Amino acid sequence: MRKSGLNVVLALLICTAYLTGFSYAGNAVWDFLGNGGRFEPNTTIASIDISGLPPKEAAQKVEETINQWKNENPVTLTFLKKEAILPADALQFKVDKSVRSAVGGQQNTLEVSLDSMLVDTVLADLASNEADLIDLDMLKKQLADSAAVLSTESSYSLEKFTAGEEGVIYESSLNVPADDPEILQFVQSNPTVKIAGQAQWSLLKQFPQATDQNSLGFIASAVYQTVLGTNFVIVERHTGIMMPDYASPGLEAKAVPGEMDFKIFNPNETDYTLAFELADGKLNVSISGKPLLYTYEPVISEPDYYPFKQIIRYNPLLSVGEEKEVRSGAEGILVQTSRRVLDSQGFSLGIEEIAEDFYPPVHEILEKRYYVPIEAADPVINDLLNPETGLPENTVPVLPDETDPDNPDPVPPEAAEPPADSEQPAADSEQPAEEEPAAEAGNEQEQEAPEAEPAGEMDEEPVEK
Repeated sequence: MRKSGLNVVLALLICTAYLTGFSYAGNAVWDFLGNGGRFEPNTTIASIDISGLPPKEAAQKVEETINQWKNENPVTLTFLKKEAILPADALQFKVDKSVRSAVGGQQNTLEVSLDSMLVDTVLADLASNEADLIDLDMLKKQLADSAAVLSTESSYSLEKFTAGEEGVIYESSLNVPADDPEILQFVQSNPTVKIAGQAQWSLLKQFPQATDQNSLGFIASAVYQTVLGTNFVIVERHTGIMMPDYASPGLEAKAVPGEMDFKIFNPNETDYTLAFELADGKLNVSISGKPLLYTYEPVISEPDYYPFKQIIRYNPLLSVGEEKEVRSGAEGILVQTSRRVLDSQGFSLGIEEIAEDFYPPVHEILEKRYYVPIEAADPVINDLLNPETGLPENTVPVLPDETDPDNPDPVPPEAAEPPADSEQPAADSEQPAEEEPAAEAGNEQEQEAPEAEPAGEMDEEPVEK
C-alpha cells in the first residue's frame, strides 16, 4: 500500500515536469515558427544581436563574434608581477547548443566550458610553489562567467583568488597618552575603516575634524606599525625632529592637520579592513581580510647613536658657582625600517626597504656666572682673597648694572685694578722719594750762604746826613 502511494506521487511529479517543460518549449517553438523560422526582435546571445536571423545564420554570426573577441581580448593571468596568457583553446564555446536554447525577445548567455588540465598547467607555471594557495574553482568559475558574456575585462590577478577565510592579517598596539579626547573621538567615530582593493587611504580625509597634531601623529604611528606587517604601500609619511615618547625608533609617523598627511595604498584586488579599539590604556589596531600570499615581518635595525654637545651661556644674574639647565641634551638616532618577505613554507624571499629615519642630536644648554679669579703677588694678601671670586672675604660683588650706595660712580675695573707688573717698581721708588727733600734743603743752604752779611753791619742803623 505504501509502495503504491509512492508510485502515484512520483507519477504526478513527472507529469508536472513534463507539462511545464512542454509549455515553455512549446511557446518557444510556436514563436520561432510564427516568425518564419527566424528569431524574434530583441533576441541576443552574449550581447550578439540575432534578431530576424534563422538558426544557421545566427550560429555563424555568434561564431564570428567569438573569434573576433578572442583576438582582441586575450585572457591574461598575472601573479606577483609575472604574466601568462591563457591559450584560446582553454575556453570552449558551445555555439550550436547556445543558439538552440536561445529564447526569443531576451538576452541569452553563451554555453562555455574550460579545459581544466590546460588551465592547471598554466597556473602551475605561473604560480609555481604558491599554486596551492589559489582557489582554482573560484578562478575557473570567474573565467567561464566572463567568457559567457564576452566581457572585455580579460585580465585576472591570481592574488584576488587566494584560498582561505578572511581573518586578521596583522595587529599592533600603543600606549595611549592620558586624557586625550581626540583619540577617543576618532575611535568612537571610526571603529572600522574599509580600504578598497587598488585604492588609497588618507588619515586627514578620514579624520578631517582633528586639531591636535600630537593626537593625529599618535593615530598615524599606530596605523603605520600595523600596515608594516602587510604588503601595503606607504605613499606619504613624515617624521619629526625629535622622536615622541609614544613611538619607538623607526615606527613614528607624524601628521599635522592641513599640512602633513599619512597615506597608504592597498595593492591587492580584495578589500581589507582596519579596526580600532581602546582597551586597558592601549590603542589596538588590526587589519583583516583574505590571507595574503606571503607573510611580511617588520624589521627595525639597531639604531646608530650620535652624542650631543654641551653649550654654555654666561648669565651675570647667577651667583658664582651656580648652574642652570636651559635645555637637556638627547642623542641623535639613525635607524632603518624594512620588512622581510616569507613564502608559505617560511623561507625568506628577500627584504623590502621601507624608510631610513634620522633624528639629529639635541645639544644641552647650561647657564653659568662668568668670573676670572685674581691672583695677588703677596701670599699674605692672597690668603685674604676668596679663591672662587678673587675678592676679599665677605665681599658681595656688584653687578655692572647695579649701583653701589657707597660709590655712586664706580671706577671701571680696568682703572681700579693696577697692572700686576707695576707693583714692584712702586716698591722700589719709596727710598728715593724720602731722600729727595734732604737734598733740596742742602741746596738752599748753599745758595743763601753767599748772600749773608756780617752781623755788625746788619745791626747798625743808617745815619742821616
